Parts: sequence; C-alpha cells; structure tokens
Amino acid sequence: AIATAPAITDLIINNNLFFITEHIRDIWQFKMTRLPLITRSIQIIFSYFQGRLFIDRILI
Repeated sequence: AIATAPAITDLIINNNLFFITEHIRDIWQFKMTRLPLITRSIQIIFSYFQGRLFIDRILI
C-alpha cells in the first residue's frame, strides 16, 4: 500500500488537473464567444464615465 500510494495520488492529481483544464477550456470558449459583447458593454460604460468626467471638468 505504501508503494502504490504515490501512484494513486499522482493518478488523482492528474485526473483533477485534467478536469480543471477541461473546465477552464470550456469557460474560455464560452468567454471567447461572449467576449465581444462584454468588452463592448465595458467600453460603452467606460466612455460614458469618461464623458461624465469630461463634462464635470468643463462645468468646474
């Protein structure tokens, strides 16, 4: 049992890493499909706030 323990832990770790990497890949693919929409909305929000700051600077 002592001899096989490292092998078992290696198997568990590798298995977990495989599942984690698969999960990350799924998330990444989801993000890549949704990324343009998210970045566009962030740009809109950011430009809105920059416009607000610009207007506030003009008024002050």
